Amino acid sequence: MYRITETRFYSEHGRIVGMAAAIAIVAVSRAEKKRKKKEKKKNIGMERAMEIQDRRITNACRPSFVAGALTANSKLR
Repeated sequence: MYRITETRFYSEHGRIVGMAAAIAIVAVSRAEKKRKKKEKKKNIGMERAMEIQDRRITNACRPSFVAGALTANSKLR
């Protein structure tokens, strides 16, 4: 979760650099959390999309639908 982005620690003003590193860590962890959440949502969306696609395919296999699609296809040409 925590990744220190390139910040070096200097002893002269260690506190400031340390704080910068801490802020960077927090920012990175926050961004990663957000990305993971988005990914999770995306995965759920993908599963749902697949289900919808399956439903579309099963609907497309119905004879009336196929006939309609064929006539629509010929009209397009």
